[in-house]
Amino acid sequence: MRVLIIAKVAFHPCLLCPFAMYLCHKFKRTTMKFIGFLIALLIILTGFSMLLFLGLFVGYWLTLVGLERVAPKFVYRLIGHQEEN
Repeated sequence: MRVLIIAKVAFHPCLLCPFAMYLCHKFKRTTMKFIGFLIALLIILTGFSMLLFLGLFVGYWLTLVGLERVAPKFVYRLIGHQEEN
């Protein structure tokens, strides 16, 4: 029976990819924290903007589609639709 022994090695984030390894050696620790903060802020703001889009625009669109099926004349007056003759 084989026994697998794993040595206790300290994990460092630079081991994830070569680009991170390059940045870790190029910049100071505080600069890397700031870059990480900016990347996290970018991801959070992107998610928040998608949440706003889905909540506001898509909700508005689905509401108008539902109202158009129930009362089309009301919706046409609401959005200012002019019929072409």
